[in-house]
Amino acid sequence: MLNSPRLFYRKLDANDATKEYIDWLNNPSINKYLELRHCLHTYESVCEFIHDSNVDEQILLYGIFLSKNNRHIGNLKIGPIDPVHRCADFGILIGDELSWGNGYATEAISFFTYYCFSQLNLNTLTAGCYEQNIGSLRAFEKASWTNYCFLKEYRVDCKGELTGEYLLKATRSNYATFTGNKGCTLIGGGELQALTAKYLVSKGHEVLIVVAPRHSDGSECIRLTEMGCNVYQCEDVNTDIELHSLMEEYNQFSLCFGPAWIFSEEVISIYKSLMFNINAIPLPEYLGGAHYTWQIMNGDRQAGVYIQQITSCIDRGPIVMDKTFSISPTALTPEDYAEDISRQAQSLVQDFVMKACAFPRYIGPISEIDWKDSLYFPRLNTKINGWIDWSWNVSDIHSFCCAFDTPYSGASTYLSGNEVSIRSHSFSTERKFHPYCNGLILRRLDSNIYLVSANGGLLSIEFLSKQHKECKLVGKRLITPHQKLDKSLSSVSYSPFGLHENNE
Repeated sequence: MLNSPRLFYRKLDANDATKEYIDWLNNPSINKYLELRHCLHTYESVCEFIHDSNVDEQILLYGIFLSKNNRHIGNLKIGPIDPVHRCADFGILIGDELSWGNGYATEAISFFTYYCFSQLNLNTLTAGCYEQNIGSLRAFEKASWTNYCFLKEYRVDCKGELTGEYLLKATRSNYATFTGNKGCTLIGGGELQALTAKYLVSKGHEVLIVVAPRHSDGSECIRLTEMGCNVYQCEDVNTDIELHSLMEEYNQFSLCFGPAWIFSEEVISIYKSLMFNINAIPLPEYLGGAHYTWQIMNGDRQAGVYIQQITSCIDRGPIVMDKTFSISPTALTPEDYAEDISRQAQSLVQDFVMKACAFPRYIGPISEIDWKDSLYFPRLNTKINGWIDWSWNVSDIHSFCCAFDTPYSGASTYLSGNEVSIRSHSFSTERKFHPYCNGLILRRLDSNIYLVSANGGLLSIEFLSKQHKECKLVGKRLITPHQKLDKSLSSVSYSPFGLHENNE
C-alpha cells in the first residue's frame, strides 16, 4: 500500500468489484471521455480486468482510496511498461462524482509520477485526454506534466463527432527529485534569504547558512542563529573541507541568494544537482551585476524572478520555476525595484520550498532559456562608476541619478572643487537653454532642493553628501572632471571580502 497526504493506493482484487465501481464504468457522465465507454461492464468483466492487470508484469493497476474513510474513489493504471525504453502510458479515473473538484487527481498523478521515476526507474510517462476534458488536462498540468502536442480531429467523442486530443508527458530528466533529508543549505545573504530560512525552520527543517565575509553582518548572523540556523562563515566555499562535510548533512537542496563564489563541480555534486540560484532579473537579459541600476538607466520595467539550477556551465543552468511581471510605475530607485521584486520573489521561493520539502518532493518541468538573446551588464560601484556627465540629456541625467539612489549613496559630481552626491527629484523639458548652461544652479526651490540647467531642460536636485543651507549656491556650476568621467567607465570586480583594491 502506498500513501500520499490525503490518499492511499493499493492493488485491487475481486472484493473491490463493487456495484459502485461497476456503475462508474457504465455511467455516461463519468465515462464520456474514456475508451471504456464502448462496452457494457459487469461484475464478471471487472473481475477479469482486475485479475489480468495483476498478473501482467507490464501493468500496474492501483485503486485510489480516501485516507479519512477508506472510500474507493477511482483507479490509476501505469502501463504497458516498456522495460527497454523505460517508458509507460499513464491513465487515471476519478469515478466517485462526490470526490470531483478536490484535487485528488492531481495528488495521485503527482505521487505516481514521483513513484515511477524514483522507484520504478522509468524515464518517460505519457498520457492523453480529449479536447473537452479540461479537468483532466488541468490535473496533469498542475502535476507539472507538459502538454506537448494537440491532435486536431483525432478522436470520435460520445456524440459521434470528431474531437481533438491533448498529448501530455512527464520526463525524468526534466524533474528535480528531492531526497528525504531534512537539512537544507542557504548560501549568500539578504532579507529574502532570512525570510526563507525562517519559513524552513518553522516547518521543522534544519538550515545551514553559508556566508562570505562581505555578507557576514554581525547582527544578521546573530538573528539567524537565534532563529535556529547553523551559520557558517567561509572565505572559499570550494576549498573548505570542514564546510563540505557539513554540507553533506544539509544536502536536501541548496538555494543561493547572491553568492560570492562560482561553485566547483565538487560542491555542486554534494547536492546531487539540487543546487539553485535565485535570479531576480529578467532573464536572459541583465546577466552580470547591478541589475536594477542598469534597468533604471535603460528605462526598463520588465521584471522576473527565476529559480535556476546551478551547473558547471556558469549562469546557463535550466529554470525550474519562474514568475514574470512589470515593475510599478511609481518605482524610481534600486530600492523601489528591490521592494517590488522582493514581494514576488518571496512568493515564488516559498512555493519552491513547499514543493521541495513536502509531497511529492519534486519540481518540474525544467525549462531551458534561449541564451543567444542574453545581454551582459558588468558590476558597478557607486563611488567609482556613479559620476554624472553634464553633457547628457536632462532625462538621462535624471535616470542616472535615480539609478544610484537609495540604497546607494547617490550620483556624484563636483561643486566649487568639492565632491558632492545628489538625488534627482524630477525633470522638465518645457524650457531649454544653451548647452553652456549645463550644470548651472539657477534657483533654490525649497530647503535643500535646487533647480539646475541640463541639456534639453531643467533638473530638480537635492544635495545628499553636504548640507547647503545658504542661497549663495545659486549661480554656481556643477561639473564633473574628465578624469572622473574616464574612470567611471572602468570595470570593477569583487571578492568574497568586497571590492578589489585595484579598482580604486
